[in-house]
Amino acid sequence: MSIALMVLVGVWSLSGRIGQQRRIDAVVETLENEADDTLLLHCKPLGHWPGHKAYQFALLTTDRKEGAHPFTIASHWQDGGELCFGIKGLGDYTRELATRLQPGMAVTIEGPYGGFDFGTADKPQIWVVSGIGITPFLARLEELAARGGGTAAVECFYCSNDQQSAAFGSRLEARRGKPVSRCTAGIASAKDVWRPACNR
Repeated sequence: MSIALMVLVGVWSLSGRIGQQRRIDAVVETLENEADDTLLLHCKPLGHWPGHKAYQFALLTTDRKEGAHPFTIASHWQDGGELCFGIKGLGDYTRELATRLQPGMAVTIEGPYGGFDFGTADKPQIWVVSGIGITPFLARLEELAARGGGTAAVECFYCSNDQQSAAFGSRLEARRGKPVSRCTAGIASAKDVWRPACNR
């Protein structure tokens, strides 16, 4: 690649034109505070959202000075619906979102991006998940529910220090047996010993 071409690509990137065709305006609908410093952010697209798959992420801009941040989409897409992001408070920016964002505020969403293969819904699956990593699986559960469920069992083991500090634990519990055949909340002790907390 020539130096001139590299400079051109750099200018194109810095100008914010990469992904411009995938960028839409949206508005904050609701915010839910989950356990373990986790925020569930619901946004309503104002432009055309092309749809997404259960494992994809989007770049969310809440402040132009701060720029875009990638977050996994934690919801199944239905036309006219909303996008939901599960955000863990790991740094200054993500920790402040719960207090800085308010319903009605404008945001920008770019995407969707990424790929993850859940395979087919007709073969048994075991999901082992921890922390904020649960978000794509929540989207997959919604996707299965919208389709009337899969034909094979899915067992989801959600690893947490205890049930009270497990973000989205109540959402998994609500999904137990419908449409997922079994959803097991797993608690890992300090010695990494699995202790199933609940079974159908």
